Amino acid sequence: MAVVETSTMANSSKADDFNILINDVPELTEDEKITLISAMKKAQELDAQERNKMSRPLEGQLYKYTNVVKGWQYRWFILIPETGILEYYMLDEVKKKRPRGAIFLAGAVISPSDEDGQSFAISAACGELYKLKANDPKERQFWVNRIRAVAEHHTKTIAEKNPPLPPREHRSPLSAIDLRTSAPPNEAQSTWYAGFHTNSIIDSHPTRRKSNRRSKNTASTHNSTIQPAGSVTEALNNVRDMLRQTESLTTLLCKEVEDLPHVGNGPKCCDTNLLLLKATSAATLLTLQQCYSVLQHQQVAINFPKTTVEYKPEVLKINRSLSEQSTGSHRSRESSINIDPSGEISDNEEVEEKSASVEGDRHSIVMNLMTQLKLGADLTNVTLPSFVLEPRSLLEMFADSFRHPDMLVRISDCTSAESRMVAVIQWFLTSFHATREPSSSKKPYNPIIGEMFRCSWNMYDGKGNESLENMYKVTYVAEQVSHHPPISAFYVECPKKKISLNAHICVKSNFLTSYAAVNFIGEVSLHLLTFDETYVFTLPCAYLRCILTVPWIELGGRVSVTCATTGYNASIIFQTKPQQSGIPHKISGEIKYLEDIVYRIGGEWNNILQFTSADGITENINVQELKRFHKHVRPLDQQDVFESRRLWQYVTKSLLEENYDKAMTEKQKIEEEQREEEKKRLESNSEYVGKLFCKENDLWKYKYPLT
Repeated sequence: MAVVETSTMANSSKADDFNILINDVPELTEDEKITLISAMKKAQELDAQERNKMSRPLEGQLYKYTNVVKGWQYRWFILIPETGILEYYMLDEVKKKRPRGAIFLAGAVISPSDEDGQSFAISAACGELYKLKANDPKERQFWVNRIRAVAEHHTKTIAEKNPPLPPREHRSPLSAIDLRTSAPPNEAQSTWYAGFHTNSIIDSHPTRRKSNRRSKNTASTHNSTIQPAGSVTEALNNVRDMLRQTESLTTLLCKEVEDLPHVGNGPKCCDTNLLLLKATSAATLLTLQQCYSVLQHQQVAINFPKTTVEYKPEVLKINRSLSEQSTGSHRSRESSINIDPSGEISDNEEVEEKSASVEGDRHSIVMNLMTQLKLGADLTNVTLPSFVLEPRSLLEMFADSFRHPDMLVRISDCTSAESRMVAVIQWFLTSFHATREPSSSKKPYNPIIGEMFRCSWNMYDGKGNESLENMYKVTYVAEQVSHHPPISAFYVECPKKKISLNAHICVKSNFLTSYAAVNFIGEVSLHLLTFDETYVFTLPCAYLRCILTVPWIELGGRVSVTCATTGYNASIIFQTKPQQSGIPHKISGEIKYLEDIVYRIGGEWNNILQFTSADGITENINVQELKRFHKHVRPLDQQDVFESRRLWQYVTKSLLEENYDKAMTEKQKIEEEQREEEKKRLESNSEYVGKLFCKENDLWKYKYPLT
């Protein structure tokens, strides 16, 4: 109950501060101020409801890794938010209410495991590491969210309520007994944070008593060697510098470990001890930084108890922003698309490579973020400012993943099933870099239902002149086949190499605090007609990080590639960058024949890809050095009215001229027309019929595939 009351008071204080802040901004109109204040109050109400939910105790079964039997054992866990303790019981002790042990969560670090989707670890402030496992990924995320919320609340409480530490020159080494006897009763619970456990539950365990004795001896030794600092502020500055050095060293350590080979007689990057060292180092660094933050808050509170912040209006600059999912439009007039590539001309792609920088009015940006982007918001239903758009359709973005068509067509030249599987994976991984740079964070247009895009690439075998006899043509056609949910279908073929690809992808995007997540749900199937082989792909998720600072994109998640005909399969993990250290855009994976590993995959998807065979031979592919082929697209006056570039031409023109108001107006015209056509279909109880693709058992397939 105390937690709820404290939170309510904090909310009231925040609301007052926010009202003062809004009133000091002269650029805002009265209506805008009222809208912002209303949005803030609504957000506070939602926060209060969430805190009320999080303040209730949570009970349930989890696996706990025990050193006694060296394995996972079921335990009954009870999370008590009021005290910040996670108790656990033997199953037969639940009714007796005698906990087997307890974990103090203040200052603890909760880390989901990368090894599987069920396990996670709690690194307590006392130095103990607890390994827990849920039944499935959903349950793990539920427990991690609840435990993290409690841990963060009590860590913050320590910073706000505990008295600041005295300067070190006035401190003398104290034993645990001295601390217990000198501390008032109401402060006894907080003394464990300094390494001295006073809780009877913890002291009842032999392992905890050993840990206590070790911490006492260590503390005595360290206190005898510490050089006094001139002041608390000076001491905090020294700690800050040491933390920065430690963070740099931790980053170097992680890089050295990740650069080790996957196979061989020496140390390997996947060795258990090295992985544990990386994880422990990162968790320890995070804990130290949190402790430093606690000390900082204490010092600020004691020195500036009634300080108010003076707000000075300034221009907020945002170079790139997150993706938008908006409604589209559809034109009722029937049309068809000519799939004959004649008449196409080379596309210089200047539009695609242009990096735009946009400065928006501060109050308009605040309005959009405050009133539209709430936690978990489905971006499909949110209309964002036009300056976040890049001048191309999502259908064209999918086409750009084939900028290395030579990597695709060479697959059919491989003579063995293993070499074809490796070539398939190499093309698949290089296609992500071909689509966009990680620093490019603008969002393509949402295709309207019935929208189409087509293009082609020309290649030559190099054995003679650039004639039709020596040319390989790869053709791409795409169509937006559904609006709710948004589904894009596309088809690629190279008749001379007897290769075809069919895909349908549903794009789901959500706003999650400081980043946005985009899920690509669907299936990609590559067909090698000469060998009668089909390779089925899944796709990773895309994350737009640092929305309000310097946005950038990374890929994350596990993908699979399988070929039922040959028995080869691959599993690849796109690793998201750890919060405190590590290198972004890393990947790792394996190619297997049945259950035998024949290749290991490593590197970075936007830099150098590494393929190491079972006998230790490594092949590197630098995606930065791969040739990018320009696609061939017909001029606008020869395109169908539903083709992407012709459909969005006025929006594109306005964006390139940086006339964002006009771009929004042109975009809204298309959206309104789309809504009218959707309304007509609902009234007539009819469904959209694809021009190029047909639906077969929830799969969208091209009507005229290569045979």
